[in-house]
Amino acid sequence: MRLVRIGLLAALALAVSGCGAAKPPGSVPAGAKFAPASSAVYFVVNTDTSSDQWRKADHLLSLFPGRAKLLASFTKDLKKDKLTWARDIKPALGDSVHVVWVDFKNGGDDVVGYAKPKDEAKFDKLLESGSDPTVHRKIAGWTVFADKQAIIGRFVTARASGSLSGEKRFRQAMKKLPKDAAVRGYLNGDAVQSALENAAGPAFDPQTFRQFTQAYGKLESASFSASAEDQGVKVDASYTASVKPKIGSFSASLDDSLPAGALFYISFGGLEDYLNNLLDTARKSNPQFKTQLDQFENGLGFSLKSDLFPLFSNEGAIAVYRGSPIPGIAFMLDVNGNGDKAENVMKRIGALAALSGGAQTRTFTVDGVEARELELQGFAIFSAVADGKLVVTSTEQLLRGALGKGNKLSDDSIYKEARDAAGAPDKSIGFIYVNLKDTLPWAFGLSEKSGETVPPDAKANTKPLRSVLLYLKRDGKRISLSGFLTIK
Repeated sequence: MRLVRIGLLAALALAVSGCGAAKPPGSVPAGAKFAPASSAVYFVVNTDTSSDQWRKADHLLSLFPGRAKLLASFTKDLKKDKLTWARDIKPALGDSVHVVWVDFKNGGDDVVGYAKPKDEAKFDKLLESGSDPTVHRKIAGWTVFADKQAIIGRFVTARASGSLSGEKRFRQAMKKLPKDAAVRGYLNGDAVQSALENAAGPAFDPQTFRQFTQAYGKLESASFSASAEDQGVKVDASYTASVKPKIGSFSASLDDSLPAGALFYISFGGLEDYLNNLLDTARKSNPQFKTQLDQFENGLGFSLKSDLFPLFSNEGAIAVYRGSPIPGIAFMLDVNGNGDKAENVMKRIGALAALSGGAQTRTFTVDGVEARELELQGFAIFSAVADGKLVVTSTEQLLRGALGKGNKLSDDSIYKEARDAAGAPDKSIGFIYVNLKDTLPWAFGLSEKSGETVPPDAKANTKPLRSVLLYLKRDGKRISLSGFLTIK
């Protein structure tokens, strides 16, 4: 569908664009009134070329050396259909293009677009151009287009059930998204859940699948948006389920302990209840699971529910650092109140490795703290429990950095900038950070050392990418993901 592709290209131009300024409260798109209440997926793309989103996108695209090639390629593709941006497309586009998946039948081909163009003649010419023209009809003041007239017919039939804008779940989802976003979208939970059940049918027992959804809830709705900002892209997404997730919020503090310079960092917390629920669900769905679990725990020498899962009751973190050829990895848990259990679990793992043969262990001291090294077939793991924290690393240097008083991640300039740009809250249920400024050159360097050639254009066009930070929050049954891609 040509217009859909053009709309998505516009969205891409906006989505590779945008500081984390506060966004205006959301609203229901006016065009959603025309969409069927039963729509499986709906999204709207801002095609107003005079809007603030387009101006910001143009500025940010100018930071990429490949901008000229991208526009030249776009112009070349249009020329094949005897079209130009200035003469045929820009004058035809209205304020927005709306896209609806009527349902997930027919291999997902039941897709319809609709718009109110500025110039209907030019818009119709655009739809009809090329070797594979798009069919279209005028309905209630909207130009509706699809690959086949039959799909438009299914869209018209579905509209008889009511309007999407009248659906409570849709309205609630849209009002959580910024109204001036480049792209806003919605997924109908009932339609997605039905598609998942149909897909899972051949592989899973229906009763097992129902037990899983009862434990973790049925998807009610999901939504997403992307907005151009002054220094990158702001993204927002969320989903609502029928059951409140058993995941707690926390204030991140392990970044005060882990060393600075992390290329990748993931922070999580309050997973004990979630892990217990996972275990209970497995017991209920599989009568043999309890026997298998008992045998497994007897071999381990400790209980998952009583000894291991409590270690995940507070904050946890994983950080990745530069290394050659293997990156350094640090894993940390806040085990305050469970230090003895953490010591027991680590000792037991070491003993099991020694019993398996070929493993060697040693103890050493770091700033008065007893640490352990476990080496198995040339691979070493270093660990210690100190100040209510369990630290496990792939190198001794990282362990010493985590236990010592050197520079910490919380003081890292790129990390701080990413948190500020994303507007990361004091409390969340987890977040992910990627230092693109250092990660991409490091990855390119590893590729070149292995004999691969990295195109100069790849290096030049990734240089403006600075960082990504995405965080999760919970509000009752709703889980939201927000974040920011910083571009400079």
